[in-house]
Amino acid sequence: MLPSGHFAAGYLVSTALVKMSEANLSVSQSNIVILVGTLSAIAPDIDLIYFFIRKKKGKLKKNESHRFYVTHAPILWLLLSLIIYRIGGTEFWQMIGLSIWLGSWSHFILDSIEF
Repeated sequence: MLPSGHFAAGYLVSTALVKMSEANLSVSQSNIVILVGTLSAIAPDIDLIYFFIRKKKGKLKKNESHRFYVTHAPILWLLLSLIIYRIGGTEFWQMIGLSIWLGSWSHFILDSIEF
């Protein structure tokens, strides 16, 4: 999946989260939740930076994959979002935790149906 697709999915799921939740958030807090969800949808691909630095080339070969690094482990994003959700304490931080979870997992869903 191209980064634009991941960004779009993250934006859509985090916007849906804000709209469907009954959280009492200000407009700026809602925008932050949407931004975090959008960025979370591309975050699992942060391993590409390391991949390209280590390999010293700008393109993946057909048989190479960057999806074996820890940032592509769904459990990592689930744990991170649960920690933020539980420790945050306020509705805002709970929404941040949920947007991280939904944004990052939208990435994995889109990667799994890639043609």
